[in-house]
Amino acid sequence: MDKQKKSLMDRLTDFTNKISEPLGRFANTILFLPL
Repeated sequence: MDKQKKSLMDRLTDFTNKISEPLGRFANTILFLPL
């Protein structure tokens, strides 16, 4: 069970890392558009 939990957490971390970069750029674009 520990291995499954760790792999799931690893997958979640990878997923978040993959999404956070494009999301950050997207948020920055939206924030700076009105300016």
